[in-house]
This record gives sequence, structure tokens and C-alpha cells, in this order.
Amino acid sequence: VSCEESLEPIQTARRKGWDVWGETCTQYFFVDISFLERMENFEAGNYVYTPPPRPLENQEVLWHAVRSDILSVVSTDHCAFLWDGQKTMGKDDFSKIPNGMAGVEHRMDLLYQGAHEGKISLARWVEVCTASLARLRSYEEPSCIRSYATTRSLTAINDWPGWRPLHSSISTDIRRV
Repeated sequence: VSCEESLEPIQTARRKGWDVWGETCTQYFFVDISFLERMENFEAGNYVYTPPPRPLENQEVLWHAVRSDILSVVSTDHCAFLWDGQKTMGKDDFSKIPNGMAGVEHRMDLLYQGAHEGKISLARWVEVCTASLARLRSYEEPSCIRSYATTRSLTAINDWPGWRPLHSSISTDIRRV
């Protein structure tokens, strides 16, 4: 799910009593269509993925959907293509750009940043990154992690070893790939 229009079918199905869940990917919280408009030359080729980046206003809609459990999981559709020789294949023909972007490396950090900024709670961060998917896939719930998150306050959020706020990490690391 990448935009507001995609949430309605999930909500409708749930109102009808269907057992459905929704998922989004990390990039939709941080990359919007205006990001591509600021790119020079062929740099936007790094951000070819499906669905494509959406207008900025969808980001807050998605944060709300995660907070309110309309979206149950935040994952990644990780595809680490090299810039030189792979993404650049489409320099003269858009249809030849490999579809996908790197994302698994920073999924937890970026969503943790969302918790740090108050967009979601720390408990919800753990839920959408681990516990929900474990339950949906019938894995044993990582209850020790969930318990830890629900008992810790956001004032202690810096105790995740090595965490620091990320700044433009998506664009920096995409170019590095």
C-alpha cells in the first residue's frame, strides 16, 4: 500500500468481517514524487520501483494507517541493483531500468526514527517490524521483544545500540549501491 486510495479496500473488507491485513514499504514514508523532481540528469533512475513514489500528503496518511492498525506490517521489497551497469541500462530507455530499490538495510532504523519523532509509538514500531508479521506467518511471537518495547518509554529511545537519527540515508545509500 502506498497511498490513501489503497487503504479503502482494506477498511471495507474489515468492516465486512473479512480477515485481511495491509502492508506498506519503508520508502513510502520518506520518498515522495517531489523528491524525483529535484533530481538531476538520470539520478531518478535509482527510484524506479512499483508502486512509484506518491505525492507527499500520502506520507502522513500512511503513518496514521500504521498507528491505527489499518496497515499491520511495514516491510521492504529489497532489490539492490548496482547503479553502474544495471540502473544505467535505462539511461536512454526508461523501460530498461531494473524495477526496485535497496531497503532492507535501513527499514528498522527509518521506522525507529518515526518512533523517535512521535509518528508511531515504540511498541507499535516493534509490532509492525516483527510481532505482526510473526503472527501473520504463524511464527512464535517474539514476546520478549514486545514486552521490552511496551515497558520502555520514548525518553529512553536512544538505548538501541548504535542508533542515531538518519539524514538522507536513502539517497546516500542508493547512490553508494
